[in-house]
Amino acid sequence: MSKVPYAIPKQNEGYIKKVENYAEERVEELCNNIERVRKNAKLVAGCSGIEFENKFVILLDEGYLSFLIGLYHSTVSICSIVMERLCYDLVENSRIQIDGQELAYEQKKSLFDIPFFKLVGFLRKIGQITAQMQGDMQKLNSLRNKYVHPLLEGDSFEDAHESINLLCKIIDSFVQKEKEGSSSTG
Repeated sequence: MSKVPYAIPKQNEGYIKKVENYAEERVEELCNNIERVRKNAKLVAGCSGIEFENKFVILLDEGYLSFLIGLYHSTVSICSIVMERLCYDLVENSRIQIDGQELAYEQKKSLFDIPFFKLVGFLRKIGQITAQMQGDMQKLNSLRNKYVHPLLEGDSFEDAHESINLLCKIIDSFVQKEKEGSSSTG
């Protein structure tokens, strides 16, 4: 692979206008392709409405917008971040008991340091996610890994398309699980 020169202009005095013009051109290049946005919008399966903590919703929207405007590597990355955030929120909001004692928030914080695959396995063991959700989460994480590990390669458009739709499927599964849980307790 050959090296490609690239730089983001520094904001030195006298160059501010150059930096602004450069930034504007880059954004216009991404946003002025409405046909790509329309084409990509048709490829997203979508998901059920979900009420969640603000950070989760903002990240979810960034992933969707990234796909629409063609930032495919970003889409894969952000979808993985959204999924991981969902997992941490599930841990935080779960009533986890050990020997009949519910874990306090401070005790739950130690769970935020475990590797992703173990976190997903833990959520499965405590009944917060289904086996299907666990598999979809692991698949989404594998798509992300293609762009982190140097020996793996992927088609960024296809992987972004799959990532955003897997994320929607995970969210729909979560919403369905919540509905089933509330109907069995109510």
